[in-house]
Amino acid sequence: MTQEPLTSAVAFSSKAAQDLEQEKNDRPKCNQSVSSRSSAFLFLDYPKTGEMGDAMHWCTQTPFSEGTGHLSDSLQYNRKYGGLIAPENGVYKVYSQVTFRQLPRASGPTLYIHCLFRVRAHHEEGKVVICSKTTKMNVTDARILQPSYFQAEINVNSGDTLFVNVSDISSVFSSYEDSFFGLSKQ
Repeated sequence: MTQEPLTSAVAFSSKAAQDLEQEKNDRPKCNQSVSSRSSAFLFLDYPKTGEMGDAMHWCTQTPFSEGTGHLSDSLQYNRKYGGLIAPENGVYKVYSQVTFRQLPRASGPTLYIHCLFRVRAHHEEGKVVICSKTTKMNVTDARILQPSYFQAEINVNSGDTLFVNVSDISSVFSSYEDSFFGLSKQ
């Protein structure tokens, strides 16, 4: 009797364990969730957001948050989209705030767009679920901040990724606590 299937099963098991450990290490640092429900409360990780293209990235701990952010063990963080992967079908309460800073413009009003996208499991393209649009008249003072907030309860399928994006990432105010993203299973 040959031992090859057992050897390859052990090798596969070892590789699977390594992959699982790497996935745990890739998760944002998080606090234990006090609830058994799937939930998250994340702050804008603005250093990563600026470095990694157009995706907004999130974290659970900031220098100032004192443990208020969290990511429950049942949720996965998708680094490609900076989003959260739903572990099961159901209704989820989703909310986000993004604070924009007024950028000096040549003329006319500035339109800020802040949207929640959903990428269905096994699909590549995201669809807008909810969108907030805010217009600010042109000013020369870059200290003016404009928050945008939305909240909704939406049906989500297991494996769907939910993420937040904006029309102009360079106009997002670079502060952890002024922009956040969260969800909880209802």
